Amino acid sequence: VGSWAAEALCRSGVGNLILIDLDDICISNTNRQLHALTSTVGQMKIDEMKRRLLDINPGCNVTLIHDFVTVDTADELITSLPGLTACIDAIDGMIEKTALIL
Repeated sequence: VGSWAAEALCRSGVGNLILIDLDDICISNTNRQLHALTSTVGQMKIDEMKRRLLDINPGCNVTLIHDFVTVDTADELITSLPGLTACIDAIDGMIEKTALIL
């Protein structure tokens, strides 16, 4: 969900995107994530996504935060982002999703 949402926003002309993740690309991601290719397996997801987004729209400002959104980090991550106007939740775990909402 996250890669598709980020790419759609980038293609729509959104000028600032913040990607948060600390996971790497696995071969099992290739069926559902845009940046997951055999050539990117083992690379950090958000690093590869930034490369892809800037290839689509070089004017897009893409900020990377290499961290997981967890119960312990959700509040600090979101409140540390000045000017944040929207957040797209593409988190896998229900507990982490709940932490983001609360």
